[in-house]
Amino acid sequence: KMRANKNACVKLLFGINSEEGFQTVDLPPMQIRNIRVSENNKMTHSFPLSETNGESAKDSLGDVSGTVRNPQWIIPLHQNWKSAASIVTKGTASFAFDQQKERLLIVTRDSLFTFSLRETTISGMPLAVSRGVMPPGNQAIINQRTGNLINFYPDEKQVSFYDPEKNSFSLNFTPKLLTEFWHLNKFLSYSDSALYLAGGYGQLQYKNLFYRYHFPSSTWDTIKPGGDFLMPRYLAALGTNNNGDTAYILGGYGSNTGDQKVNPRYIYDLLAFDVRSKSIKKLGQLDEPASNFTFLNSLIVDSATRDFYTMVYPRDRFNSGLRILKGNLDSSSYRFLADTIPYDFHDIESFADLFYSPVSKKLLALTSFTNKDSVSEVKIYTIDFPPNELIAAEPSTRSNTGRFWLIGAAILLAGVMFAYVLRRKKPTLQLPAQPVPEPVQTQTNQPVTIEPVNESPVQETIHDPIFNYEPVNGPSIHLFGQFQVTDINGHDITKQFSPLLKELFLLIFINSFSENKGISSEALTEHLWFNKSEKDARNNRAVNITKLKTILEKLGAPVLLSKDSGLWQLQVNDENIYNDYAIFQHLQHSRQSVDRNYIVGLMQIVRRGTFLSQTDYSWLDDIKSNVSNTVIDKFTEYLEKSNINEEAEFIIAITNGIFLFDRLNEQALEYKCKSLIILKRHALANTTYLNFAREYKEIYQEEFSRQFNEVIR
Repeated sequence: KMRANKNACVKLLFGINSEEGFQTVDLPPMQIRNIRVSENNKMTHSFPLSETNGESAKDSLGDVSGTVRNPQWIIPLHQNWKSAASIVTKGTASFAFDQQKERLLIVTRDSLFTFSLRETTISGMPLAVSRGVMPPGNQAIINQRTGNLINFYPDEKQVSFYDPEKNSFSLNFTPKLLTEFWHLNKFLSYSDSALYLAGGYGQLQYKNLFYRYHFPSSTWDTIKPGGDFLMPRYLAALGTNNNGDTAYILGGYGSNTGDQKVNPRYIYDLLAFDVRSKSIKKLGQLDEPASNFTFLNSLIVDSATRDFYTMVYPRDRFNSGLRILKGNLDSSSYRFLADTIPYDFHDIESFADLFYSPVSKKLLALTSFTNKDSVSEVKIYTIDFPPNELIAAEPSTRSNTGRFWLIGAAILLAGVMFAYVLRRKKPTLQLPAQPVPEPVQTQTNQPVTIEPVNESPVQETIHDPIFNYEPVNGPSIHLFGQFQVTDINGHDITKQFSPLLKELFLLIFINSFSENKGISSEALTEHLWFNKSEKDARNNRAVNITKLKTILEKLGAPVLLSKDSGLWQLQVNDENIYNDYAIFQHLQHSRQSVDRNYIVGLMQIVRRGTFLSQTDYSWLDDIKSNVSNTVIDKFTEYLEKSNINEEAEFIIAITNGIFLFDRLNEQALEYKCKSLIILKRHALANTTYLNFAREYKEIYQEEFSRQFNEVIR
């Protein structure tokens, strides 16, 4: 504050200025806000300096605009992620964040890379001894109290320690083709000096056991936690309290049985694992979202406020995006903060994590995608903590009614030229003088298009000599088995559907058969363009609807894509285009009795496989479940009234159809084994039973309770 005599002529110089005799550009870092000007004890101007961009500051009391030189506004630093660095390297890299030194360590096959949060630079150093191969599923973690870097491989139950003096790890791993622990969670417990691993996915199974590595004794043990039920899952977030004796597990994707094929679903519960009691306690459940999402690997927990931060994304698309979710351990509500980070998500080939630096008060996020050539692209982003809700940037304007020069605004860096350089400085890859075999840098101008699917075996199909299948030679739309569309000449045009166009088509097509007879523009935006503004979403929708119409014209028959009564609809001429889903709907809702002709017609539809067998969207889960239940119910209904002595071959074909949708259907097992006995194929009946029992044990981790004689009785 300063007071000037009313008769005095005063010029106030504050900060950087070019006034003769007072010139200076030497300005220490500072933060400025709420500049107020009063005349005669009455405030005449107030500049909150709460803008998000530009060089103009609004006067909240008048129409005078202040002009800011070289501002760095604070608000965007807390709501906009900055792309900090990226590298491309061979193999599956692993990551660990050192809070004390504010550095992200990236472990690769031949090198150890360090991203410095303070310098926003990344440097690489070749290891003295190559790791050989970095297998999928390996992860890394840092002991924040000692600074030790630890690399582990859960499939082998092996832990490798980095020795900075020798610049090498204590051991290498023997990789398998695939890991059984995709996206597992990990944490260090300082109370019992142990590394804990939790959850994960592999070999069609979600996990809910804990694995513990005790550092003093170098031993592993398996923990089946007591207390509340921990649903088998992956794609969950995990964080701990300060001492590491309580781990918080948030959400994920899994199923009650652990079997990927038995009702998998999104999970939004919040659980606490107590290291001392080895038990689980359910703390609550997040409010069900409008659009489903899963979580990256870590949960940042503030023990003082009990707030937590993580990032979420939709798992049903490749061109995905990460956004911050803030919640509280004592509440079911949550908020989305800041803008979105692009994330190439392809399930087992992708990884994302979040770290917090208490020194710089920043969040650091990373994404990694490994392509089919085992080349990984790692991208690093930063944002100031705490993150804020996203506020639309105001247009940069400069008022002509007056000019009030403000020097500073948000953060003024020391010196105009210094600030100018810092704002334009990009992270550089600083390599050591000697050649480093990694990273292998690759560039391409072609976008990568990969269909997001789970790790799963090739979809089985039914081929039975009882049924005379007639191939479809003309235009067709197949939703059973793998998604396929053929044109008027019978040529496969499925590849012309990009992942986005495919989902757009299926959303409109399937909803055209629902009670609503279509889908609204708002629902399409929620599923496909949730992270875009209303204007951008509308433009994207218009462009892709046009592309979709162009493809559908190649079917050569009336396919009407329209928007009637506010809903998008697809009307297909069933007489000219083979449409298996339309035929299925007709069978499902018809009053035709479930006789032999009905079953033959149903078998013709499902012979290619289950409904959209290699297509996975969150909104599709219930539809798939309903289709499967309908098929099984119809097949079972016929079995229960059939004459097994006269229709043994036909019944075997039906049970094969049931197994296509439910591999552990006990009723189908009974009918198939009995039919094989009637046909005097005793060895095949016994083999069928043994295969069923073996798969039952693999999935449920317990013996099948019924003996062979009981099944065929």
